[in-house]
Amino acid sequence: MKKLKALILMAPVALTGCASMLGHGVTQVYGGPVKPANEIAVLESHPSNGFGLGSGVYIEEIDGKPLSFFAKTQLQLLPGTHQITAECNTDTKGTMSGKSGGLYTTSITLEAGKHYFIGGNLKHLPRMDWKQVPSYNPLTKDVMGYDTITSECRLNLGV
Repeated sequence: MKKLKALILMAPVALTGCASMLGHGVTQVYGGPVKPANEIAVLESHPSNGFGLGSGVYIEEIDGKPLSFFAKTQLQLLPGTHQITAECNTDTKGTMSGKSGGLYTTSITLEAGKHYFIGGNLKHLPRMDWKQVPSYNPLTKDVMGYDTITSECRLNLGV
């Protein structure tokens, strides 16, 4: 009985800690030691907020490398050109329900010392341009199946 009480008392603390790890804060997306703000660029996204640049986006990969399931909303990158793969949030209620579409990869160029915001606009594709892409387990990165891409999330960058 004491173990059950301890579990009940600890569950809210544990769940609060897990929830705080998701989505807020900063993730360093380059190797090596932390660099000062004037030597890096910050790319900020949020699934429920497009910062006036369209809908919110889920950034899936940077430079061909999948982001961790626990990646934060502010990504610190080295200046230069990066390949960004993202999806637009398609939930019209503005929540983070996980409804997304338009997996799209594009290049963006970032300058040191700048804080960028990213949003997206969903563009539906003609049927002849649809494509199949693997669907990954967010924790293990194993291929779970394939999705048909029928639209693209065209990214918009602002400073």
